[in-house]
Parts: sequence; C-alpha cells; structure tokens
Amino acid sequence: MARPLRIAFSGAFYHITARGNERKAVFKSLRDREKFLEYLETATERYQAVIHAFCLIDNHYHLLLETPAGNLSQIMHHLNGAYTTYFNVKLARSGHLFQGRYTTVSLTVIGDRFGIGDSAVAQSYSRFLKEIKKDRRLRRQVDKIEKMIKMCNVET
Repeated sequence: MARPLRIAFSGAFYHITARGNERKAVFKSLRDREKFLEYLETATERYQAVIHAFCLIDNHYHLLLETPAGNLSQIMHHLNGAYTTYFNVKLARSGHLFQGRYTTVSLTVIGDRFGIGDSAVAQSYSRFLKEIKKDRRLRRQVDKIEKMIKMCNVET
C-alpha cells in the first residue's frame, strides 16, 4: 500500500514532529541540540523555511514551520538527513535515527477548512486551535500541539 502524499504548497504552515527510533533519545547532550539547531538554521537559509516555534525533547522534536517556497520535503530531508549523519558518526553507529516518516499536519489546510487565513495562524494561534478543537476528528492532533506549546513555553 502506498504512503499518502504530503500536502505541500507555497506559504503553508505545518506542525511537524519526528520521534527517535524505539522512542530512544535523539538528543543526548547540549551539543546535539545545538547541532540540530545549526541544521535548522541552514534549512532556513537554503530553503527559505520560516521557523515560528520549535521544541527539542530528548526523544523527539516539534516544529511550527512555514514554507514560502512550498518545499517541505526538501527541508525535512536536509534536516533529518544531516542530523542523522552527525549523530551516527558521533556515536559510531549506523541506521535510522528517527522512527518512520516525520509526521506533519498542514495548519493552512485546516485553517482554510474553518475559513481562517495564514495571518490568523501566525498571529492568533490559540484562537485558531480552539476553533479547530470543535471538530472531534482533529481534537487529538490539536491536543498534541497545545501540549507542545505549553512544554516549550511558546507565546501565542
């Protein structure tokens, strides 16, 4: 069975997560976190990604990302690929670092469904999530996003 296609287009907002294989730590030191952020910075320079928020937890990460160029897969290939190479070389290991594909929710598509534009996503994220939460099918993902925001102390 084929994997579902990712929704990617110019100006889209995404909540992205990637978890370590077997839920193991992907950030073992402060230097690991700094290196990941360096790769995140190069993604903003190379691929014009706009990072609105991020949270690095020992065994996974969350990003609130905007793609002005509609190139989400290139951004994530660069970020996860470069960081995995760094991590594997550092620990003399090989193989996958992240469990499966990164997960993504297109906040722009969800916003369109509720008649909420991109500026509302960026400027009043809390209100946006409360509106979406009315739809039971989306409630679980919204709960994850709200938990991420609280854990990372992101201002909304």
